[in-house]
Amino acid sequence: MGAVDPDPPAPIRALVMGAVDPDPPAPVCDREGIDMTDEEVERRVKAMPSPRLAPLNYAVPVRRHKHTSEREREGEREVDADVDGEGEVYYSASEREGECLEGLESIGMGDVLDTSPVVSARLSNRQVVIGEKVLTDYASHDYLGMSMHPVVLKKARAALRRYGVGSCGPRSFYGTMDAHLLLEQSLAKWTGAEQCIAYSFGQSAMGSVVPCFARPGDILFVDELCTKEIFSACTLSRATVMIFRHNDMESLEALMHRVSVSPKDRKDQRRFVIVEGLYKATGNVCPIHKVIPLAESHFCRVILDESHSLGVLGHTGRGVLEHWRDRDVSTYTISDVDLVTAGLEAAVGGMGGVCLGDTALVEHQRLNGIAYCFSASCPPYLAVAATSSVGVLTEDTSLVLSLGAKCRSCHTLLADMQCVNRGDLSGLGLGVTLLTQFSGSPIQVLSLPSLEACLSVQSDMRDKGYLLGVDRERANLRMCVGIGVGERDRQRMVAELDAVIAETLA
Repeated sequence: MGAVDPDPPAPIRALVMGAVDPDPPAPVCDREGIDMTDEEVERRVKAMPSPRLAPLNYAVPVRRHKHTSEREREGEREVDADVDGEGEVYYSASEREGECLEGLESIGMGDVLDTSPVVSARLSNRQVVIGEKVLTDYASHDYLGMSMHPVVLKKARAALRRYGVGSCGPRSFYGTMDAHLLLEQSLAKWTGAEQCIAYSFGQSAMGSVVPCFARPGDILFVDELCTKEIFSACTLSRATVMIFRHNDMESLEALMHRVSVSPKDRKDQRRFVIVEGLYKATGNVCPIHKVIPLAESHFCRVILDESHSLGVLGHTGRGVLEHWRDRDVSTYTISDVDLVTAGLEAAVGGMGGVCLGDTALVEHQRLNGIAYCFSASCPPYLAVAATSSVGVLTEDTSLVLSLGAKCRSCHTLLADMQCVNRGDLSGLGLGVTLLTQFSGSPIQVLSLPSLEACLSVQSDMRDKGYLLGVDRERANLRMCVGIGVGERDRQRMVAELDAVIAETLA
């Protein structure tokens, strides 16, 4: 293990230890104030300053460009990364705390709580109640309606009576129940993987897998539009991270060629390519059939996140690998990918995360995966719900086919909006672009000129009865297509959206 500075600087110490304030005020009930009245206690509490909480590994990128040679502070070996401006290297948030805080301010994080609606009830998988108003939900990722599927609900209720609410223990300490093992077995069988390991949360899967296998000195090639959870996992690993342009294999190959490592240093250096099957940021599909051979030729392992492609892509919903096999451009299967992670909060309709791979890699996580070893396991009734969802998908593929048809219909409607820029220069010229190129994607993303415009459109659409998502960092509107919404409602929503955007940007 690397040595740790016994007395790190105050900002770093706050990040590592979760300290509130390096110089906190005196406690209320000190020796002199044991006999204080209630009024005096209340007065002193109100006079105390608000705690200054330091963010722990928030995934705002801290970048360095050009040639980078970073020597680990603990005296470990040097990592040379000659990127020639083709990529960016991410470092831990604790190394540049000030820049991270500036990043938080730049994307308007202070306004998130003020604009996030509070859902008080769900009438169906696509109808929610906010305040006293019923809205059609185009913001959540319950693509297949599994969270409200009658079979899933029935088995989840039975499991709740059998197991109770929570497991109250990590997997390695009396937190493993037969429900967790059945989930792992069913997912491994359904996807064709050798083994599966289940985590408590979707973010925990990637957040444990990357640090479990990558370490300081290793190199991670990551698509620039991967999620914050992925970049946070890379930060935790303390490996050197190189960013390639979105779905651009030439950019990835250029980075691989520009990494200058001597054979002596290469022998114990691991390299990984990290991609998403379906990108949440754009709704586009990863060309995994091009990533795999490129990674193999440069001795890289592949980590594939299928959080938004599992249950969606492919004629049976088995993910991006099946998607490309269906198009007869690939023969790759899950055995050709080193590690596959997925959150169960999207198409599966539950909670938790999984990692699929060969037996050796999965068993390694049972002893070294941080979230697996130290976090309470997923509530067993949710594990049963996820297993039931997999069972529904195994027996009935019509849900996946129906979702694909609805996605293509929505994509066509959005592409035909008057406010959207087109290659033939038609449209209103308002600077609105449909970023999603794959028509069968359940995530449809519109790029607007500014974050203010996005928030204004989101608010106006909410007043009209439609709940849309906003990517605050990139100033994008995100619409999630689900099988619970009919064609007429989609047409009305798109017509309203077209009018609202035109009015907002006029």
